[in-house]
Amino acid sequence: MPADPAVHWRLARPDATRIVVFDDEAMVFNPVSWETHLVNLTAAEVIAILRESPMSEPDLVAALLAAAEVADPSHPLAGQAVALLAELEHLGLAVRGVVA
Repeated sequence: MPADPAVHWRLARPDATRIVVFDDEAMVFNPVSWETHLVNLTAAEVIAILRESPMSEPDLVAALLAAAEVADPSHPLAGQAVALLAELEHLGLAVRGVVA
């Protein structure tokens, strides 16, 4: 089932979410739980994109693919982005809501 473009994802606390990128992973401070999470670079990029502004799932996938310089919308990275959103929501880092 395609994503609802009216549903937008955002970080729960974009002003306080911190990311430190290393070679092939990143540490993310979660200001909601006060935990620090070790994430892969794709998750760090999703968080960085959502720090800029809330966006729909299709727009987020497109931004992630553009950042990775991938032209194929069926690239596995697209599915990975959707799974990451669910994981970030579970951690309390990201929330979704309907934009009127």
